[in-house]
Amino acid sequence: MDNDNQIRQRIQKLVIMSGLTKPKFAERIGFNKANFNLILTGKRKVPESLVFAIVSNKMATFEYIVDGTEEDDRTSKRFSD
Repeated sequence: MDNDNQIRQRIQKLVIMSGLTKPKFAERIGFNKANFNLILTGKRKVPESLVFAIVSNKMATFEYIVDGTEEDDRTSKRFSD
């Protein structure tokens, strides 16, 4: 994916906003914990499967993760429900 670092930063922000640990966040979206950690530390590229796991679990929109176009306020409301 293009702009991997920006996507990675937005995913890290989602983890923080969720109040979950990285392993718990990975578990919640059904993603392998070890791979998730390697991705967030920059040792692996951000795969499309991670983006779609986050989107399909309604943790954020595709547009927010990939482009950062969704307002942060709308994203933060996802975690208050």
